[in-house]
Amino acid sequence: MSPEHGPFQHPLDQSQQIRDLVHEFLKRRVRSLSVSITEFGIVLNGYCDSYHTKQMAQEIVSQHTTLRVHANNLTVEYSGRPASQEDHLATNVLAPATNSLPKETTMSTTNQLSRIFYPSDFSCDSEVAFNHAIKIALQSKASLQMMHVDTEDQADWEDFPDVQQTLQRWKVIPEGSGQQAIDEVGLDISKIIATSPDPVKACLEYLDVNEADLIVLSVQQREGLMRWLGNMTGEKISFGVKQTTLFLPAGRPGFINPETGDVHLKSILIPVVKKPRSDTSIEFVKRLIKSLDLVVGSVTLLHVGTSETMPFVKHPIGNGWTWSRLRLEGDPTETIVHFAKVVEANLIVMTTDGPDRFLDGLRGTTSERVLRRAHCPVACIPVESVKE
Repeated sequence: MSPEHGPFQHPLDQSQQIRDLVHEFLKRRVRSLSVSITEFGIVLNGYCDSYHTKQMAQEIVSQHTTLRVHANNLTVEYSGRPASQEDHLATNVLAPATNSLPKETTMSTTNQLSRIFYPSDFSCDSEVAFNHAIKIALQSKASLQMMHVDTEDQADWEDFPDVQQTLQRWKVIPEGSGQQAIDEVGLDISKIIATSPDPVKACLEYLDVNEADLIVLSVQQREGLMRWLGNMTGEKISFGVKQTTLFLPAGRPGFINPETGDVHLKSILIPVVKKPRSDTSIEFVKRLIKSLDLVVGSVTLLHVGTSETMPFVKHPIGNGWTWSRLRLEGDPTETIVHFAKVVEANLIVMTTDGPDRFLDGLRGTTSERVLRRAHCPVACIPVESVKE
């Protein structure tokens, strides 16, 4: 930003200065802007072309004036029409104060994902999870471990999803090619069949020995948080606080095209709170962006709460991705789910506060409630509670 725009020194001229400043940076993206300065702070009125522009207008004002923004009443219009009831979240957007703005970090040193675990029940729904698991493994040159637990000892190796056929359909390897072609593209795939009366316990015991960077599996939202979690009541099995799970809601396509293997991941939503901290969620998104070699997109750091509860968050810059911060008020689950639809999020990433077992930590949390209702994949990242 231009260095000449320092804090305003003349209160009587501030309204005009603020209008000029916003128009200088946002041009025609903001229209009919009026600025009022009240005893409580600055009030913005007018129209803008997106919720991102609305947030940017407020951050520009917050960073160049000593007064706080009391209300951001900019109305979002899409292509000249007012935002519909479905589009609009009727609440003020308030950025953190200038002296608490988070610092930005680079994305260049982030490591890629290296170990992917995909548990399959051989159902059609689990095919969506398979497409995501193999695409992420392919792009990041990661090892992929595919596991099926049979309760009756009747499973066959041929029941696993066909890796060769999938890669041929995606034109990764030529038609008619074999295992050598798969090896040449850098895929290291292991298939495991285990027999156990408790599939969940068997998977968790395997993961306890074979740590994974990412677990990819399908969930049945209408049946609660899927039988993987339902069977865990009362169990004392550690899931490992460093393991992240990507949940794919059954019946929804996710962000990998099953026919072409193309990645459609351009909008990511990260709900943020003070506890648990969102650092691990941000780090996971950085790794995913690098692993999938994604060039452009946007990440929204959303806090549902008051300005006092807004956390201090560091976020990356560069590499074609836009990172922005947003605060809304309302019920956390309702607001997260609704806003994810408004911004057409392809992925929601949430940190889960589980003291020692991820599955236990997920039950009854905002993460679980969001997962039950989300229209897109949800990545849940367990961390230990931050101690005072």
